[in-house]
Amino acid sequence: MASTVWKGFVTFGLISIPIRLTRAARPERVKLRRLSRRKMEPEHRTEEDTVKGYEYSKGEFVKVEKEELKALEPKTTTEMAIQECVSLDEIDPVYFETSYYMAPEEAGGKAYGLLYRSLQEMKLVALAQFAMHSREHVVVLRPGKKGLLAHTMYYPAEVRADQEFKADTRAVSEKEVQLAKTLVRSLEAPFKPEKYHDTYREKLEAILADKAKGKRVKVEAGEPRRKPAKVVDIADALRQSLANLKKPAERQPAHKTRKAAGH
Repeated sequence: MASTVWKGFVTFGLISIPIRLTRAARPERVKLRRLSRRKMEPEHRTEEDTVKGYEYSKGEFVKVEKEELKALEPKTTTEMAIQECVSLDEIDPVYFETSYYMAPEEAGGKAYGLLYRSLQEMKLVALAQFAMHSREHVVVLRPGKKGLLAHTMYYPAEVRADQEFKADTRAVSEKEVQLAKTLVRSLEAPFKPEKYHDTYREKLEAILADKAKGKRVKVEAGEPRRKPAKVVDIADALRQSLANLKKPAERQPAHKTRKAAGH
């Protein structure tokens, strides 16, 4: 069972959903332990160096020499070979690991633009393979707003698919679904990442800037943790949540607007 990394609540209007977070994926490595060579090879009692061993059974190890590990390490390659092109919608975001911007050398500008435009117009992404930092990677090459981006991916063995919780919707009524969809629709908005800020970093940078100027800094306590609302009936909570939403300002008739402007 994966360990919990965070516990808290997801709030949906006045509905509070207690949740816990576990890592959906992580780099997988074969676990090797550092062992005394004398334990692995009693006849070599004069040697003080260590070896790495793999525990295949409780207390039973096979040794792995440094040279063997070194020979298995993939060498950093200079080729990122495209294997196939797929629709981005087919890739579960849980597979994405690290993102990179891709930029061509001067001589490769035309070919870069050709690949970018082809993928962009066909609404596809390319899957490629390469080796970097002693590790083999599968990478997604994706057309962004201006150029190509690369996203290294987790391998299927690294994604903890068995840890994904299966939602039970049998107790949910159709009326509750329609109310929830109305609330979701009212929260719908275009994605604008600039709306979200790392407030901790911004506050820390402001404090550091004041300290650099010799100002005395007073650190104020953060806001008290909000307690989750107690909900007895989900449908009532959804209705109240919708009622609490601010209504958009009503447009004035055109003739009133012109009159107000002195026309």
